Amino acid sequence: MNEQETRKQDRLSFIFTAAAVALVVFMLVFIPINPLRKYKRSVSNIESTRQELDSAVMLRDAHVERLRNQEILMKRLNERRPNFDLWSFVNSVLAEEKLRERANLRKIAAKFDKSGDVSNQVTMVELGLTGVTLKELTNTLHKVYSSNNLVVVYRMLLRPENNNKGLECEITLLSPNSGAVAS
Repeated sequence: MNEQETRKQDRLSFIFTAAAVALVVFMLVFIPINPLRKYKRSVSNIESTRQELDSAVMLRDAHVERLRNQEILMKRLNERRPNFDLWSFVNSVLAEEKLRERANLRKIAAKFDKSGDVSNQVTMVELGLTGVTLKELTNTLHKVYSSNNLVVVYRMLLRPENNNKGLECEITLLSPNSGAVAS
């Protein structure tokens, strides 16, 4: 073989070797990129799915808690005397606490529902107290709440009395009527 043919073969060997190395480098670098991209995307999808699952679990737990609370309220409502009257109940608490002389108690109409009349669903009373101490007010509210008659404070205004001999308080109390809470 002559020298020219040897050089030609060396060049061809070098080209084939370089092409083989380039092919191997291409395969090592570019081919795994697509599976790596898919892997990273799947990791991201798993994380977002996990967050959605956590949100769904939180929503379910909140719904279960609402249902449990509603069952407790229904049980308390069913245990209450069938002829429960909010005005009479509050009036009796005022008598027990010896606050009748300093109290103004009256029934009021429920007007907070925009969709229609709710007067058949709740009973509301407005209680005005003058010259009461904070202890008397606390004891009165404690008796109302500890009775398990489902009475809640809807609104309360508290300020010092003009002559600084106690507190002046306006409290709006409400209670659902029997059958008003949906099961």
